[in-house]
Amino acid sequence: MRQRLFGMIAALVCAFGVVTGTAGTAIAGPADHNQDPVARGCASDAYTIAWRNVGGATLQLRYSPRCATNWLRVENYSGYYYFFVKSDARPNEVVDGSGYAGVPGTHWGRMAYAPGATCIYIMASLNGVTSPFYRIC
Repeated sequence: MRQRLFGMIAALVCAFGVVTGTAGTAIAGPADHNQDPVARGCASDAYTIAWRNVGGATLQLRYSPRCATNWLRVENYSGYYYFFVKSDARPNEVVDGSGYAGVPGTHWGRMAYAPGATCIYIMASLNGVTSPFYRIC
């Protein structure tokens, strides 16, 4: 009887949590795949899990636990850039993007859904130098 009561309470708590979700907050899930980390609110809890030097710049691989996503970022950079991220969670999809930054600043790519310890592949081109593909787990 006691187990059944706890089960019912747990179900109610879960249902209440789903119903009362706040609009505009980051929610982990595939919906964040191929989205902007700042616009989706995922950058707020993110941290750098790996970095590589590419073309004299430091390329950072960022991870948001709340959104379960990874993306590439470079700080204090100006020039052309290209980012490529692929997650084992979505093996048939590539998230990539490019741009030109005329003024030094922080630039980032779109997110790849990669929950938990999902392995990802990254590659970037900065200052005309293209990195090899890196597999990070």
